[in-house]
Amino acid sequence: MSAEVQQAAAADEPAAKPDAWTGAKPHSKRPLYPRLLRLRNVHPNAWQRALLGEGALGVAALLVLADLATSWTLLVLPLAVAAVVKAHDLLAGALGSGNGTEPPDP
Repeated sequence: MSAEVQQAAAADEPAAKPDAWTGAKPHSKRPLYPRLLRLRNVHPNAWQRALLGEGALGVAALLVLADLATSWTLLVLPLAVAAVVKAHDLLAGALGSGNGTEPPDP
């Protein structure tokens, strides 16, 4: 296809409307973990997402297989980690960015 035909086809398609909760476009490239938790202020890297998601599940599985915890740990530990990450996100939003752009109060 030529560039003119592609531009005409793109002009005919309606623009994606942003999500009411996050302001992100529906087909954005955001990773699954931040989308599920609706993170707005905390942006974990790929290795941090893996550590928080699969790492918590792996630790829970090891604890259960070693008979150091009950099988409920497989469900509770990843949910507890997600709750702590979400709480951190809410706290970071409540405290502000803290990047020093606001003038100090006299």
